[in-house]
Parts: sequence; C-alpha cells; structure tokens
Amino acid sequence: MKSIQEYDHNNKQLLDSFHHFYQICHVDSLLKRCRIEKKRGVSTKEIFRFVFQLRFTGKNLYRTYQSKLHQENSSPIKPHTVYRFWKQSTFHWRKFLLLLSSRFLHDVIQPLNNPDRVSVLILDDTLIKKPYSSRVEMLSLQRNHTSQEMEKGFPALTLGWSDGSTFVPLSFSLMTSKKYLVNPCVSRLSQLSCHHPSSLAYRRRIEAMEKKPDVALSMLKQAKIQNIQAQYVVFDSWFTSPAFLKSIQEEVSLDCIGMVKQTKTRYGYQEGLKNLVELYALCRKKQRPTMLDDKTLLYGSLRVSIGKLVSGEVLYGKIVFVGNRNKKSKRIWLAILSTDVSLSDQEIIRIYGKRWEIEVFFKTIKSILQIEKEYQFRHFDSTVAYVTVAFCRYIYLAWLSRVSQDIRTCGVLFFQACDELADIRLEEALIRLLQILKDILLQAIPDAAEKIMELFTSFIKSLPSFLLRNLDFCMCKS
Repeated sequence: MKSIQEYDHNNKQLLDSFHHFYQICHVDSLLKRCRIEKKRGVSTKEIFRFVFQLRFTGKNLYRTYQSKLHQENSSPIKPHTVYRFWKQSTFHWRKFLLLLSSRFLHDVIQPLNNPDRVSVLILDDTLIKKPYSSRVEMLSLQRNHTSQEMEKGFPALTLGWSDGSTFVPLSFSLMTSKKYLVNPCVSRLSQLSCHHPSSLAYRRRIEAMEKKPDVALSMLKQAKIQNIQAQYVVFDSWFTSPAFLKSIQEEVSLDCIGMVKQTKTRYGYQEGLKNLVELYALCRKKQRPTMLDDKTLLYGSLRVSIGKLVSGEVLYGKIVFVGNRNKKSKRIWLAILSTDVSLSDQEIIRIYGKRWEIEVFFKTIKSILQIEKEYQFRHFDSTVAYVTVAFCRYIYLAWLSRVSQDIRTCGVLFFQACDELADIRLEEALIRLLQILKDILLQAIPDAAEKIMELFTSFIKSLPSFLLRNLDFCMCKS
C-alpha cells in the first residue's frame, strides 16, 4: 500500500506544480485581460488548463478521449469544445504570451538574478513545417535555410529574453509569403474580406504579410512598453543590416550585437568606405591572432561608422573578427558587430554566445513539445492560439528548471513529467497487490508463516510464462 500511495503522491505533486505556476503568474487574470473568456458553458480557464497539461500526459486529444479513465470521469470538456476554443478569433493570444512572460520575469526570474548580470533580447525565426497541408489558411512555401529547399510552413518570427541561464519567449508572429502560395486559387483578399478591418483577426493577417524587420521592431517596442529589462538585442546575420540597427537605436534605444554577412555593405573607416573583406585584411595587418580558449581564435577588432541617425549623430560600431569553427565553410573568419563600442572583444563574443538559447528553444518545441505534429489546423487563428500555448508550456518548463536549480535540459524535465503522469504498468500493479496480500496474511496468521510462503510459491509457479518473466520472484522469499 505504501508504494501505491507514493505513486499518487508523485502524481499529485506534479499537478500541484501546475497549480502553483498558474498562481504565481496570475494566469486566470491574464486570460480575462486578453479577452479569453466565454459567456456560457465550460470556462476558458478550465479549457486552457486542460490543453496546457495535455501534452505532459503523453497522449494527444484523440487518445485522451478514447481512454477508459476519461470516459468514466465524463469530463464536460468535449472535443468540439476544445476545437471551438482554438478557432476563436477574438482571443488576444500574443498579448497573453507577452503579459505572462513579463509577469514571470518580474516576479520569478529577476529577484533571483544579480543586478549586474547581463540580459539580452534575442530575435530569430524558425520554420514550422506543414508538409502535408494544402488547405491551411495563409500557408505558403518558404525556403528552409538548412536544406535550401522550398517547404510548406509558417516562419515563426520569435522574440525571446535570456540571461544565459533561462530563456523565456516573449512574442512571436507567424509570417507568410504573398508570392509563393500553397493554394493560389484562394487569394489573400478573399481571406481578408471575411473579417472587419478593425478586428484582431484582420490585423493579425495583415501583419503576417509585412516585412520581418518591421514586425521585429514592433515586437521590440511592445517588450519595452512592458518594462522588460535587457541591455542588448542579439540576432544572427539575417537581421544585421545598417537600416535595422539604426531603427533599433532610434526607436528602442538599445545596443545591438549580431553576426555580419559578407555582402556589398560598406562601413566607414579612416575617412573611407570598406567592406568586410577589406576590414579583415586591415585587422590582420595591425593585430596578431590570439587564442581566447581552446576553441576560440580572436583575430582582432576595428571601430567603424555605420551611418547617421535622424538626429544627425553618427552611429559607430565595433566589428570583432573570430575564427570560424565550421570546417565545411570556405571562410576562416566570422565577423560580429556591436553598436556598444565600449565593450571588450571578449565581452562581445560572450554576450553573442547567449543567442544559442533560442536555438535550444526551437529544438525543444519541435522535437519534444511536438509543435508541428500535435494538431493539424486549417484556420490561421487556431494555429496562432496553439503556438501560444506551446510557448507557455516552455515557460513552465523554464520555471521548473530555474526553481529546482537543475542543470538538466528541459527535455529531461518533460519526459520526467510524462513518466510521473503515466498510468501504472500491469506487471507493477500485480506485484504490489500480491505483496500487500502476503503482508496481510503474515500479520493475521503469524503461526502459519511457512505454510503461507509455500502456498505463495506454488501459486506463482503455476502462473503463465509471460507473467513469470515480469514478476519479482524475491517477493515470496522470507
């Protein structure tokens, strides 16, 4: 009986952690603030908790309703209730994610951090693939930067916060392409005509067709309004353009650190304009390469001018040249640009290394949280709602990791959660029941202990062979 009670205790402990997470982040009040509510029927609070915890049970929606345990409980949350919940276009899901992450950072993470610790905002995008879809709203063909092939999906432009230990997704936007439509028979105008221009659904679809730098700048402004503390904006070479750097400096007032591509862009240096190759050659002439550690080779750095701001001031930057670890690449160096010229070369490299947190986040939501496979929606609003819930699940995992001070990855925490919520195995249940029965008989009739053990031994030997391989024979020994 003790082992069964221990299992129930572990199950209850995990459910209590969900309830504690809802309380410290004020999830119920945030749902109301974002108009995620219903006038009748099952409350959105219960539906949200159901779909939020569903992935941690190891079952999808279909398997959950097919299970006998769920049929016996006769839950009021039916499948059509869940799909209506996903499809609702008036729910402000992106606002909910931003408010939830802001509350999580202010109440949980920042009190644990040293005030001098450097935190960054990270911008990047990833392709959420929909390879077998043809009638999904706003779906288009996108180039996969890994395979360099055109694939069906939504590029999820994501803004996250990181202090080097914990990554928190702040906002996202599912983008689409006007040129490469999966279903060209359905035009964008016919899809937009179903919604009023002042509605949230209309604005959500218009934003999906805008340029990524404009949407990224809008997300940075929203994070600034929520008073999310960060010293730098970090991104890869796709976003590191002079125009985008000047826009962030003027409208968000944050310094940027990003990788620079080898393009025709020229930077001001010693009363002249030079590209990256020319700057690298000048750097090699002036400085000798040094090894920062066993893997990082530093060639040197140069201070350059990027352009003039609206106020007339010149925007300066510092380009650091480091060795390229990718042996397949033809270039032996990489360039990292920082608009904060007061930072040392080592500090620029260290801060830029925090960008890898968002790559771990993308890997987790795809391979572990199964963001591409759990649901197959046709409506654009349903896809936005589900991506929001998947990002909220990652925030919960980040909270578990930070509170427990565990050095394991979120993936291990996820599988641990699934194991604690999984049903007990048949063999384990039989062993526990037989052990309880044996203990009760030995306590009730202590004088016949030998006879009881003899009967138990003969009983187990008479069981079928497939049960004998799984049962524990030591339970019948005194």
